[in-house]
Amino acid sequence: MEKVKIIKLSEVTPQALSGGRHPRTLLDEKVGEVNLRVVVVECEPGADSGEHAVDWDETLYYMSGEATVEIIGDKTYTLAPGTLIKIPRGVKHRHFNRGKEVMRQLFVRVTPIKP
Repeated sequence: MEKVKIIKLSEVTPQALSGGRHPRTLLDEKVGEVNLRVVVVECEPGADSGEHAVDWDETLYYMSGEATVEIIGDKTYTLAPGTLIKIPRGVKHRHFNRGKEVMRQLFVRVTPIKP
């Protein structure tokens, strides 16, 4: 039987990324035939991920602050806390914090384990 895990956000040291983003990886492990990664990213006012596209569906749940997500060449969304967005793999986008307070997002990624 697998052991229960309890992980407190306050006990995970944040990293510092460019653009004013500070991720805290809560979980990154193999679960069956997939890898499950759960990260909370805190974004300072003015933080910007830069334009990017990834090889997986990007799922983000906004916990606090106001987020702006721009789908490059298409539409821009303003997302309040309590909102989830799923961006399909390969779609070029960026997310940033135009607000005056720290924006916190929960990032969940499930990818197949490569042999």
